[in-house]
Amino acid sequence: MHHLAKRVTPTVATVLVGFFVGYIAMTGTQTVLSDVACQTINNPQTPTGSYGSPFSFQSTEPTLLIRANCNTTTNSATITLGTGSSSQFIYKYAYQEVDGSWEKIALTGEKLSGPWFVGSAVAHVERDHSELAQNNRFLAYICERVGAGYKCGCKDKACNKAYWQLQEFSLAASDTSMPEEKFVDTGELYVQEASKLNAYRGESVTLTGGGFSASENVVYLDDERVAEVNSDGEKTSFLVPSDTEPGMHRVHVKRKDGSEAMGPMLIVREPGAQTPTIHSVTPATGEYGTVVTIRGEHFSEDNNTVLYGYGVEHDVPSKDGTTIEFSVEPFKGELPASVLANIPSDTGYEIPVYLLVANEGGITEEGFLFTLKP
Repeated sequence: MHHLAKRVTPTVATVLVGFFVGYIAMTGTQTVLSDVACQTINNPQTPTGSYGSPFSFQSTEPTLLIRANCNTTTNSATITLGTGSSSQFIYKYAYQEVDGSWEKIALTGEKLSGPWFVGSAVAHVERDHSELAQNNRFLAYICERVGAGYKCGCKDKACNKAYWQLQEFSLAASDTSMPEEKFVDTGELYVQEASKLNAYRGESVTLTGGGFSASENVVYLDDERVAEVNSDGEKTSFLVPSDTEPGMHRVHVKRKDGSEAMGPMLIVREPGAQTPTIHSVTPATGEYGTVVTIRGEHFSEDNNTVLYGYGVEHDVPSKDGTTIEFSVEPFKGELPASVLANIPSDTGYEIPVYLLVANEGGITEEGFLFTLKP
């Protein structure tokens, strides 16, 4: 029997993280580090190679999502993931590097929704004192809900591809005299999100991001330049032109200096159009190429677009307006395992795939999860 895919319905999860920062032993002549912050990637600009960043880029300043505390008394490290936000989803398995190989470990947390912990999760890693003093590596996978979609495994502000996210930790990093690294905005142009993904002609849409010019931004819907644009340097707003064709359009922004940033998809709707809704997805799990059935309402007869995180399927038909069938084949043209970022395929990985449907009526407001297995 097939199980229905789980709807992503976040609830508030509270992070309870307690830690001690050291104490003066007996006479006070020696400082003993008992439980101290020991992650070594503390700057979003730190290179992470073929892996993603341990930072979230979904707010004005990047936020550290993966932290480590080293304890010399228990010879262990506690890895804390997420900030407690109900828009954050931490995949229930992570990986630690042991003797040059990646070892799968199960996370713990307060709120588990399908294969995801909502808001926060914790991993406990055993290490002796000499191992804690070395450079240790840890991989996790965190998704954040942004508008009607998700940003997963981000490496930078653009977050155009998903990666397993790397954090490193070492007891040497616990020296409290070390200067704190501070994020410096490079001024690069990027679009983080749009105020809406469904809009009518003449309706205002606001883009949030960074690197906008105060007065010289140019917004395009596909290749068509938008005339009415306003910006305050942090946000850029535009009116959807009255002659824009209904359907899906890619938003992108250009500056006078030639810099360009891709934005989200925007669905321009006809007045009275009904937004598609997903009620269920079956099966909930499967291998690459599995045919899934999406059930809902307000699907187009022959003009549905299925968005699933790692790919887009255009012109998907629906015979009855309530069901869609399509084959889950993310990373077309690439190996499905490319998202694993060098993790061996025998570790029992799973790839989360969020399904959304868009047509001339708009884009579904809630995604459904399909889990791709090897």
